[in-house]
Formats: sequence, structure tokens, C-alpha cells
Amino acid sequence: MLINARARIKEEESFHEDTIRILHRAYSMRYTTKRSEAIKLIEKIININPNNADAYCMLGILSKTKKKKLEAFDRALTINPSHKQTIIELRDIKLKEVNSSIEK
Repeated sequence: MLINARARIKEEESFHEDTIRILHRAYSMRYTTKRSEAIKLIEKIININPNNADAYCMLGILSKTKKKKLEAFDRALTINPSHKQTIIELRDIKLKEVNSSIEK
């Protein structure tokens, strides 16, 4: 039984490392022509683990429309209300809105 528990822990650690590697890869692709490929990678992570706040935050960062960004960030905060990167991204969206209204 202890051997099975150790094997499962090792498998979960490996999965977590793979997820982090994929998230980093997708993030590095955000300013390239491979943005849609990066989104597909993130969607695979979400399909495997729909409670991954990091993946939803990354999906928000990679999304082009404000509506999709906000939906992804909202999901990330539903999973983890104190997700720092999501809070930063939402703050940046709000600052852009404020600056845009001031310039008009």
C-alpha cells in the first residue's frame, strides 16, 4: 500500500511539473504567431484539470477580446480568490479603461 501511495505521489508531481512547463511554454508564445497554439495548450490543461487557476489566468492573458479575458479571469478568481497574477491583470484592464476615459 505504501508503494502505491509513493507511486501516485510521484505521478502527481510529474503531472504538476508538466503543467508548469506547458504554462511557461504558452506564456512565452503570447507575442508570437503561435498564440492560437498556446491557447490550445492551455485548453488541454483546463480539460484535464478544470480547477487550475493558473491555466485560466493564462487563458485570460492570451485571449484577444476583453469579454474572453474577463471570463477567464473571473473563473480563475472563482477557483482562487487571491490569485495574484489574475488580480494584477484585472487591475491593468481597469487602468487602461480609466486612462482611455481621461484621454477623451
